Amino acid sequence: MKSNKIATIGFIIALSIAIASLGITVYAAVTDVWSPSVSVTVSDTYTLTLTDPADGNLSTTYIFTGVLNKNGLAQIGKTVTLYISTDSTTYSSTGISTTTDGAGGYSISWIPTTAGTFQFKAFYNSAT
Repeated sequence: MKSNKIATIGFIIALSIAIASLGITVYAAVTDVWSPSVSVTVSDTYTLTLTDPADGNLSTTYIFTGVLNKNGLAQIGKTVTLYISTDSTTYSSTGISTTTDGAGGYSISWIPTTAGTFQFKAFYNSAT
């Protein structure tokens, strides 16, 4: 087996010398070399803020404000809805929504109908 490899190499060298003596330029074939593939996940990042207004009473109008951004850019004309809870676990819509302004900001007014302690979240459906 070793003698076959030496014979093959000798033949290639002899052929190369013969071609070079004729003044012919031989170009070797170039093979592309690639790295293994890598995977990158690119996603959108939304941020939605919500202020915590001061406590008050039944005659108080509570104003919630915030900003909606996507990848750090203001989201204009998007619908934000205010959600309410009494147990910090289950939230339901107040039915009050608004549209973000030119800076991605919004303001929602809420007037309580009963006394109590309430928790709030703002909601934006990014699939819309």
